[in-house]
Amino acid sequence: MATTGVSLYNQETWGYLSSASINALVATALAQKQKQLSALQQKASDLQVVRAAISDLATKLSALDAVAEQLAGLSPSYTFGAARTATVSDATVIRASAADAASTGSFSLNVMQLAKAHSIRSAQISQPAEPLGLSGTFYIGGLASAAASAEVTDTVVTGFAAAPVGEGLAQLGSGAYYVELRQYAGAWQFRLVDEEGSAVEIARADGQPGTTSTWQSLSAVAGRDFDTGRGLVISFSEAEPASAKYFGEAGAPRVRYTAQGALISVQAGDSLLDIRDKINAATYAAGNELTASVVDRHLVLAARRTGERFAIRGEDVEGSILASLELLSGGSPVHELQAAQNALITVNGTLTVSRSRNSGLTDVISGVTLDLLKAGTAELTVGVDLSAAQNKIQELVAKFNDAIGYLRAKTGLTLSSSGGYKENPTYSRGTLYGDSLLAGLRYSLHQVLLARYEHGSLAQLGFSIDGTNMTIRLTDSAALSSALANDFQSVAALVKEVAAAVNSALDPYIEDANESIIARRGADLDKQIGMYDKRVKQTQERLQAEETNLRNQYYRLQQQFVASLQRQQEWLVFGGAGLLGGLLG
Repeated sequence: MATTGVSLYNQETWGYLSSASINALVATALAQKQKQLSALQQKASDLQVVRAAISDLATKLSALDAVAEQLAGLSPSYTFGAARTATVSDATVIRASAADAASTGSFSLNVMQLAKAHSIRSAQISQPAEPLGLSGTFYIGGLASAAASAEVTDTVVTGFAAAPVGEGLAQLGSGAYYVELRQYAGAWQFRLVDEEGSAVEIARADGQPGTTSTWQSLSAVAGRDFDTGRGLVISFSEAEPASAKYFGEAGAPRVRYTAQGALISVQAGDSLLDIRDKINAATYAAGNELTASVVDRHLVLAARRTGERFAIRGEDVEGSILASLELLSGGSPVHELQAAQNALITVNGTLTVSRSRNSGLTDVISGVTLDLLKAGTAELTVGVDLSAAQNKIQELVAKFNDAIGYLRAKTGLTLSSSGGYKENPTYSRGTLYGDSLLAGLRYSLHQVLLARYEHGSLAQLGFSIDGTNMTIRLTDSAALSSALANDFQSVAALVKEVAAAVNSALDPYIEDANESIIARRGADLDKQIGMYDKRVKQTQERLQAEETNLRNQYYRLQQQFVASLQRQQEWLVFGGAGLLGGLLG
């Protein structure tokens, strides 16, 4: 009997279970428990949606509260109406800006002269690219050696001396320097400032690496010579100051420092162009930098910084290069193109101020930054920045609308369908629908904005309520602008009252990071989500174990069935054939 090509394991003929059949059996057996798992997962997902809504609401309420605290005067970093504007009558003479710290008022400014950078030239050389036949050395941008001349000393600062410059540090530029002394938190401190009052970077007095321009402990340098690392040594006694000393005061310790220039070596084969390149490649003291160029066969030297203190200085050491080129003779320019000059500004016709630069002047009028553009007169008016104040009020309203709109969407009902003929409209519930505490917050915030206060209401400033969505709108910007311009103090008082009321309404909900209403709601939701996540995980593990067990059972049954089929086949092939042969024989 031929059996080749006939499968004894055909599932339709013999009832063999395929993998798909086993999967179906397992799925049917676990269907009810899978529904339970899906229900748990859906509940956890629903809670996470609510948690996300609570988090978003907390963010929006916090943003509103931050602005409310500022306008209510509860934020130390902000003052309503502190922003300033600086208006100049002639913008071709002066450019100005004002910080919040500036006092309002008008100033008459007369720019008598601008600061200018020193420039000198040499004699005209017929062939600048040809060897000059000059040799020797000279210092430029300073003298052959640094010098420190004490102009004022006292019982605390007893002297000054020049010293080598520390590795990696720049030498102090030429000019006057003051040692300021002050008492802070019961301890005396010192710092070094230049002749315009700017603090200078010097070595740290505590022995740590690096430099600092901040105040340092006077006790750290008491009784010793303190090396600033920048070419100047300050001698301190152990005496305690009798009083504070500041830049510009007659009794403040002061030194006149002359920087060492850059050493330039000239060979007989060097041309004027070679000397130019050597000067440009040299390293100079801070502020003493200069540039060299060849113009119309003249060597022209120009200081990079404006002001009298940065006048070009130099001297011959070997040979007479500077004198031969007619640049400097005896330390004085032979051909001066432009004298070093400070800017001079008269304020209100009585006070004349001298500065070495024309731009970034922050210490002429406190809180105001001036850029001098040309000689001339101009009126400067510092006033309240009304646009900044208006923007802040509108920021409060915008944050209010954002929070109220979110609350309304999440705690209320939203129309899903208006319904057709004989059909009722349908509504969908917000994620936080039914939360009475949050619904109470909506009511409280609306009352705050609708209320009338001691100094009036928001309606007086041009704001109105949108009855459709209960948000606040600025419907009359002219009214707000007029109120700010004509009665700023009253507007500020009203805004402060409104903002304080908003802050008070929000406090129970967000003030305490752990115990506020929103914080407790969030913590409770986190706890519930954690509980459901745990139940989901446990259920998944049980389902996995049951599924594995069921599959193993079905596989064992299948193996038993296949083994039975194999035995039947063997009987048919071998036992049946023998029986048939016996009968035929």
